[in-house]
Amino acid sequence: MILNNKVLQKLEIIGFKGAVKKSTSRIQEKLNAKGYLGKADWMAEDTLNYDHCVEIAETVKKTYGRIDILVCAQGILIHKPIDVLTLDEWQKVVDVNMTSVFYSIKAVVPIMKEQNYGRIVLVSSIGGRKGRPGVGVNYYNTKL
Repeated sequence: MILNNKVLQKLEIIGFKGAVKKSTSRIQEKLNAKGYLGKADWMAEDTLNYDHCVEIAETVKKTYGRIDILVCAQGILIHKPIDVLTLDEWQKVVDVNMTSVFYSIKAVVPIMKEQNYGRIVLVSSIGGRKGRPGVGVNYYNTKL
């Protein structure tokens, strides 16, 4: 999950502590400059591997005692018309945009049920409602 400054400020107000996927050193530098490290840990995450999602969820629970929120913002897009898009490219988009979200949710739900609390936020895209001719049918179908 990439957190922008406005989201980070709101999370700081509510005392956020948790795990954030490390995406780039630029994001880490931004967090350091804003003083947000210590409120979120950097963890490498492979959401296309269910066992790894479970491992991350268990690590977060062990470290922080609970998981209150999961934000799924996974998404990739391969800009190609459907008649050019390969089956492997189609499947890659489906796996990242849908299967990895399922794995992430499935990994945290048992913990949330055990603590009788939890929130899951699924981030979609306007691309799921508005398409552009000849480009990205794979993306639009996974972001409805």
